[in-house]
Amino acid sequence: MLAVVLVAVVIVGVTVRLGTARRGVTTPLVLGEVRERFDALATTAATTSPIVPRSAGQEPTVLLSTTTVATASQVAPLLPAPGVYVYATTGGDSVDALNGDRHVYPASTTVTVVAESCGVTQRWDVAVQRWEQWTRCVQGNGIAESSRINYDEFFGRGQTDAFRCDGLSRPVDAAAGAEWTATCRQGDTVQTVRGVVVGEEDMRVGNRPVVTTHVRVTIDNGHPADAQITDTWFLRGSDLIVAQSARNTTTNSTFVGDVHYRENYLITLTSLEPLS
Repeated sequence: MLAVVLVAVVIVGVTVRLGTARRGVTTPLVLGEVRERFDALATTAATTSPIVPRSAGQEPTVLLSTTTVATASQVAPLLPAPGVYVYATTGGDSVDALNGDRHVYPASTTVTVVAESCGVTQRWDVAVQRWEQWTRCVQGNGIAESSRINYDEFFGRGQTDAFRCDGLSRPVDAAAGAEWTATCRQGDTVQTVRGVVVGEEDMRVGNRPVVTTHVRVTIDNGHPADAQITDTWFLRGSDLIVAQSARNTTTNSTFVGDVHYRENYLITLTSLEPLS
């Protein structure tokens, strides 16, 4: 997941007074509301099929709903089934402007997967004040990210950053050392995204063993002091996130000086089957 790039965040400057600014507010989402939103987005004909992890001599299979009939033959082995996936979560994010504000991430967060014409849109709901959404499509024998939206709210004020992306796809079956590059843009902001396959690793989801492909993505936004590194463990042969950790630091110059944004988190899938 690409890190939030704060563009003069909440340097809400003259519009926020230190005495009245809302600080440290993190409002977890109600799981029932997340599921209701998924039901509203999914078509009435959508069906969800379980993900079957690899056992002896078998590859993991990921089946999509009939809402992607046009591309199902391509997408089936690659993208997660539509539904709501639950992740155990630790971490948080913060800014140091105006004596600072932060979010402590809830112990449980969700990723909602909805079918799109070329693939799926996935939304990671951390809290009311923090969410992220990305659309990924099948491109050749890999997965390409076409867009990403980040939302973060500090001092009671929200900022949405929407990026359009193009470039090479992440190869789902590549050996360790394979690399790819993409570019994401929002206005004058340009991010160079570089990925590398670290290798295959055995993990467990609940009590079920799975084989994952560990990849590392770094983002270069042109600022030498910034560091944005995300490690993701995908179910082998698919785009289903089994676990993900991020270490992100960005700097923005404002009229009150440099503002630093930091985010560190770990999410771990609790079940291979989405909520029904």
